[in-house]
Amino acid sequence: MAIAITTSSAFAHQTEVTLARGGLVSFQGYSLEYRGLRTIQQPQRVVREATVTVAKGGRALGSLTPSLNEYPASTDPIGSPSIHYGVLRDLYSSLVGFDATGGEATFRFFLNPGVFWLWVGGAIVVLGGLLAAWPARRRRTAAAAPAPVPGQLASVG
Repeated sequence: MAIAITTSSAFAHQTEVTLARGGLVSFQGYSLEYRGLRTIQQPQRVVREATVTVAKGGRALGSLTPSLNEYPASTDPIGSPSIHYGVLRDLYSSLVGFDATGGEATFRFFLNPGVFWLWVGGAIVVLGGLLAAWPARRRRTAAAAPAPVPGQLASVG
């Protein structure tokens, strides 16, 4: 776990970029393309969700959908990041802002290595704790002959 925490902290990268619809940016070996913004009207909030396609080495990896949630009682929107999980690194995307038409949007991208291994280390610690707390098996001992009383001879027979 300590190695995963150190790796995640020391080798993390981030950038903030404004992209027009169809705009492409390269970040730490990933190609990220802003595809557009959609508005989802829900009873308790309005969700502005952006779509960013992710590719690496020419291979499509899927898409990220970070969003900003606008609540009637709040003056500032609340962001919900989107994460592309990987064994060696996780790519996080946050929507920071957008223009009125959704033609341009500003994103913050984070690349955090070692997060998966932090979870693996935590699972190992939990399993070790459970094994340590598990009651030990009691060994059965064979019924032993009574010990001779001092001063008496034991019969051999």
